[in-house]
Amino acid sequence: MERALEASVVIVVRNDPRIADCIASVLSQDFPRDAYEIIVIDNMSSDNTPGLIRQFPVRFFSEHRIGMCWARNQGIEMARGSTIAFTDADCIVSSTWLRELLTGFDSNAVGGVGGVIVKLQEPSNIARAARDLVIGQQRVPQHLPMYPAPYIVTANAAYRVEALRAIVGFDPRFFSGGDVDIAWRLQIAGYSLNWVHGAIVYHASRTTMSAYFRQFYKYGLGHALLFKKFRTYTGRKFLFNTYPVSNLARLIFQRLPLAIVDSLGSGNKKTVWLSLGLDFVEYIALICGDIVGAIRFRVPYL
Repeated sequence: MERALEASVVIVVRNDPRIADCIASVLSQDFPRDAYEIIVIDNMSSDNTPGLIRQFPVRFFSEHRIGMCWARNQGIEMARGSTIAFTDADCIVSSTWLRELLTGFDSNAVGGVGGVIVKLQEPSNIARAARDLVIGQQRVPQHLPMYPAPYIVTANAAYRVEALRAIVGFDPRFFSGGDVDIAWRLQIAGYSLNWVHGAIVYHASRTTMSAYFRQFYKYGLGHALLFKKFRTYTGRKFLFNTYPVSNLARLIFQRLPLAIVDSLGSGNKKTVWLSLGLDFVEYIALICGDIVGAIRFRVPYL
């Protein structure tokens, strides 16, 4: 008799050869191989990514609508496990990742579980200086200022399949922020979230300033759309996002002068200046994304 699958691991990829290392790490789990499946969704790659995927014993599908949410929804539709674990093509998962992640479903009330996201160490100076994908590495619940409910970043997350299907999966309007949206909707539907420190994913940082800008710019756009969608639940007529503005002011008037004084005394410290530059890019990108999002989605969010 065929064993019932406990989990479906879903990975979405588009033009990223790092998918090979990601799949290899998922295949190396200390978890019974016949208890989980790996589903890879290619989201319109134009390079050799599909060829790399076909070298591995995975279920391979293509999604022709551009967007992570469309692709992840196909993964939800195709999943045969009772839970779905998500990670990204630019991630490497630890050997105990899946086993540890599934321990978070310690009651029927838990609809989603998050694990730790650690920055992958890379040779790029920018990647080394970049901050973690999630402040605090998702060791504690994450929140946005607009709404008190926590959320899980999908680079390291697992959900009950029945719960995801009940709320009709990810909202494809989100090119960023879809993971926040689905976590909030699960909680509105009555489920709770949990966090497991033993489930570790290593996430690659952006390697160029322009890519770093685009990353946080999209975050800003996603935040504006989230505020529009959940405005009724927040109870707020408008929202001013103080995070990028206050941190930008602190960088200019406090951190920058201290760095200048420090460099005069002990020479130019490249890592410090690169970190300051990346933080500046992050705050400016968020502000730009917030403004453009407020205009595009016609919502009072800045």
